[in-house]
Amino acid sequence: MIKMMIVDDEYIIREGLKTMIPWERLGIDLQAVCSNAYEALDIINTIEPDIMLTDIRMPGMDGLELTEAGLAQYPQLKIILLTGFGEFQYAKQALTLGAFDILLKPTDEDELLRTLQKALEAIRKERSERESYFQLLCQQYMRQPSEASLDRLAGAPNAGEPHYAVASWQEPGAQTAAFYVLDSLASEGDIPAKLAEVISEHADEETAVPVGVSELLASLRDLPEGGYQATRALEHQMQHGGGIMLYSMMNHMAEILKVVDRVDRNFHEPLTVAKLAAELFVSEGYFSKMFKNATGKTFTDYITEKRIGKAKELLRDPRVKTYEVALTVGYTDQRYFSQVFKKAVGMTPREYRERENISTS
Repeated sequence: MIKMMIVDDEYIIREGLKTMIPWERLGIDLQAVCSNAYEALDIINTIEPDIMLTDIRMPGMDGLELTEAGLAQYPQLKIILLTGFGEFQYAKQALTLGAFDILLKPTDEDELLRTLQKALEAIRKERSERESYFQLLCQQYMRQPSEASLDRLAGAPNAGEPHYAVASWQEPGAQTAAFYVLDSLASEGDIPAKLAEVISEHADEETAVPVGVSELLASLRDLPEGGYQATRALEHQMQHGGGIMLYSMMNHMAEILKVVDRVDRNFHEPLTVAKLAAELFVSEGYFSKMFKNATGKTFTDYITEKRIGKAKELLRDPRVKTYEVALTVGYTDQRYFSQVFKKAVGMTPREYRERENISTS
């Protein structure tokens, strides 16, 4: 979301600007409303705003000085100045300093909206251009690693924001895989949301393309290794359908597949996520994520499906009592078994037998 701050010494104007515009609907996060330029400069480094809406005439430091100081720290900052009638000498100076636009007070809502939309379009275009340039330098460095290409990459606008990860995917019919460097990642937990955003912009959302993702990388120097890891993870995932495979998960995937086979053969045993995760020395959350990645189902849904499938087969044999069916597929409580069966099949075991014309008498 695009961040914004308002600066005006008049309380009524500050409050009016806060409520006049549907900020969230525009995709703007209004992070601060300041009563003077000094207050704005105190927090500008914390907020790092994309847009600043400020009055020109304020006591102490005025809007022109604030514009000059703000742009010195953040050259990409879009500053919109509010000026009173007859203050156009300030307006000319503001444009010379690099202000994005100037609006006459009292502020017209429609005019302010149009100006904000222009600022948003300019910011998105600049971000897209910076990101494209950063990705181009990343691709060049991954293909031909050298100190010269690393130096160029290190000077790119997005370069100082670790951690990184390399993602790779290949759409149906494509001859080669695409690579994309994810940046500003605090942990692997940030990858899914960031990746979803990238995939929506660069890949066909209608197709569940397999995606391989490297481990978290602390430095741009590690990008070639990240590209290798992403390729290995993608190759693995292409053999197992769509979805995302993190390289860090691949070491455990073979063990997870053994667990899946064990569940297939021994679903009647008292198997639980806690028990199986402990055997693999991983957390229950990590195990659950890996199991779903391997099967497309949660552990509970998967083992229940196996048990109910076998139960339906046994219920077709009139010689087998319902409680015996329950015990055979792993349920010691017949009543609970009936509840699970009904939830899965839509009818109780007795109703199922009646529908199949199976008599136990």
